[in-house]
Amino acid sequence: MTADVIVVGGGPVGLLTAGLLDAAGTGVEVFERNREFDRYSKGIHLHPRSLEVLTLLETGDGRRLSDILVAQGMRVPSAHFAALEAKLAYGELDTPFPFGLMVPQWKTREVLAEYLRERGVPVHYGVEITEIGQTEDEVTVRAGAGLHTARYLVGADGARSLVRTAAGIPFPGSDPTMVSFVADVPAAEPVDGLRYFWSDAGYTGVMPLGENGIRVFGAEASDTGLTPGEVRRRQRQPLCGRGSAGRAHPDLRT
Repeated sequence: MTADVIVVGGGPVGLLTAGLLDAAGTGVEVFERNREFDRYSKGIHLHPRSLEVLTLLETGDGRRLSDILVAQGMRVPSAHFAALEAKLAYGELDTPFPFGLMVPQWKTREVLAEYLRERGVPVHYGVEITEIGQTEDEVTVRAGAGLHTARYLVGADGARSLVRTAAGIPFPGSDPTMVSFVADVPAAEPVDGLRYFWSDAGYTGVMPLGENGIRVFGAEASDTGLTPGEVRRRQRQPLCGRGSAGRAHPDLRT
């Protein structure tokens, strides 16, 4: 066998899974079909429990991955969730991280990738898994032109997971009824902390994002209460057609 565990998918979930397995003494390797990642990021919010899990991974110089990310992110004592006006108050939780951490998903991924490089865990970029098979004793995957075997296979390859499909695991859920927006844009003036704005037209959140940049996110009231077909039609429309302050990315519509 080439490894005890093969992880398919090199995003934050796959890399963290590999890191935890490696820390437990399990041989693991990761396959990711993309050769490189851009810095557009849907996710930006790490909750206290995520940071608690990241304390389990320690670098060679004694720093925990949670320490590295906290140093790079912005702490917020409370935040909205699921477009609800009520806030989650993290300070009331029994945790060493009584806050939400605003840090772009690509930073989390880079920190995890660097940790695996330091540990010597193989992460194969630009290699797609195209076939999966199994016997009573092992699983086999075709990765590019080669075959690899392991005792176990982990699917971290997204909503259209080949691993989940091969295992016959359904992906239950509900149809979408709203469309929201998110854009990372340059800012003419600095923004102090995380701010939310609510009105009959919808809601908007604004937060600082690195040097001279901000993240704007939210939803228009007219983009809620839609049918699944209306959601799909709305998603195909341009994210914004007003002004040129920033560049919208097609994958940023949620």
